[in-house]
Amino acid sequence: MPDTRFSLIGKIVVLTVKAPDSILRSILKEMQQALKIKKRSKTKTKRKSGKTRRKPASPAQLRARKQFAMRVKRGDFR
Repeated sequence: MPDTRFSLIGKIVVLTVKAPDSILRSILKEMQQALKIKKRSKTKTKRKSGKTRRKPASPAQLRARKQFAMRVKRGDFR
């Protein structure tokens, strides 16, 4: 029968209380390193997924878009 989340947390707490200080220090260092790695990877993905800004369309581009839209409306495109 699988343990529930809370019973697993309880078992971890019991083992943590009984563990000597040297083991607790090493576990603390490992967890801090793991959290740093996790945080770094999240910030990298955020930067990649950010929107890039485009410069505004020139008047010629706007005219071309309008002309293309009119041609599409008539069914006369490409």
